[in-house]
Amino acid sequence: MMHNYFTRHDVRLVPVEHVAEGGERISSTRIRALIGQGRLAQADRLLGGTGYEIRGPVETGAGRGRTLGFPTANVRVPHKLLPKDGVYSSVARYEGRDYAALVSIGTNPQFDGKTRTVEAWLRDFHYTIYGRELALRELRYVRDQRLFADVGELVEQMLRDRQSIGYPSYG
Repeated sequence: MMHNYFTRHDVRLVPVEHVAEGGERISSTRIRALIGQGRLAQADRLLGGTGYEIRGPVETGAGRGRTLGFPTANVRVPHKLLPKDGVYSSVARYEGRDYAALVSIGTNPQFDGKTRTVEAWLRDFHYTIYGRELALRELRYVRDQRLFADVGELVEQMLRDRQSIGYPSYG
């Protein structure tokens, strides 16, 4: 079909053979499935040099992260396939500089959330960046989002989660 269309419109067409990895054809369907499953290292490998990225402006959130000792950047994501709900280690890029980050994707079950959000806590970052763009890449699954017995237990888990981005277990 494409060959006929392009020939009629005097456009040169060079078909490309299917590319396989691990004995399986690389396709957008396969990559979308990996992203949806939270298997982002595999998706990044199939995407080549670019890798999967979440990018959007930072908007005001509920402010709970700051009160818990983890101020987050709430990234407004335009229509984009997001990984499954969970906590991910990541690299956040702001104004040309990279920061180790933890990213929470989901509905914030601890606070009866209804809307799916993307929130990033950046290590060694102390700026207010509302309205500015933040890019998140190299997302790697850490754990499921879940409801804890209380907020104190959630904070203890967040302190442990920091270790996935090289933050010492103390302090």
